[in-house]
Amino acid sequence: MSIRLEDVRIDERTYVRFTAELIWSEALRLAAQGLLLITFVLPAWWVMMNSGHVPVAALLAWLLPVPLWTAFCYPVGRAATGRSTSWLDVLRTFFTRYPQALLTSLPLLLALNLWVAAANLQGSNPPWFVTAGVVANLGVTLVLAVVTLHALTMQVLFDLPVRRSLQYGLALTLRWPTVSFGLLALTWLLILGARLAGGATWLLIPALLQPFAITATLLLCLRGQRLETGAGGMSEANSK
Repeated sequence: MSIRLEDVRIDERTYVRFTAELIWSEALRLAAQGLLLITFVLPAWWVMMNSGHVPVAALLAWLLPVPLWTAFCYPVGRAATGRSTSWLDVLRTFFTRYPQALLTSLPLLLALNLWVAAANLQGSNPPWFVTAGVVANLGVTLVLAVVTLHALTMQVLFDLPVRRSLQYGLALTLRWPTVSFGLLALTWLLILGARLAGGATWLLIPALLQPFAITATLLLCLRGQRLETGAGGMSEANSK
């Protein structure tokens, strides 16, 4: 069941406070979801650390953790509207949205594998244009990561098909690049902090990142809705 965007009471001034209250109210659920996500990411992490096969690790992360992330977006998004969600609904969402989640994140998987392949072909002293191509490919991969975050959230919360969710995700990413940079910076800081602290702090990465990513998507959707409403009002005034 999709949510109504009008039920989300959030704006630029209350974004951080709204998200912090959401994290506090859903702390137990977010901790449980973070534990499950980290558990299912472990096979991909093990492959990457022990064999260095990033494409295989990315494939393992694509097949299960990505659909699981998508399913966990549903209760967090509904909590942003003041509604609760049972774990049975989360399980149902996982199975019903599994194919769409894989298709939505497929461009990111391909871009990541292409970047890894290009980076491995650089050699010890590559020409400048090869290095520039690898850097550009990395930039595209990071943009696709943010697009995928937005798309998966909108897909599960607003019941959108794959193509439209990707189109809207790309539109939000390109229209408000500072938000995209903020999400990437938050991800890097969380990973760096967990790496330095160690232990169970790795659970904080999905538990904190997902609420901020979801509320950022909802905030940008509200911004876009206001812009469309304002543009519609201006066009009506000009026609009169």
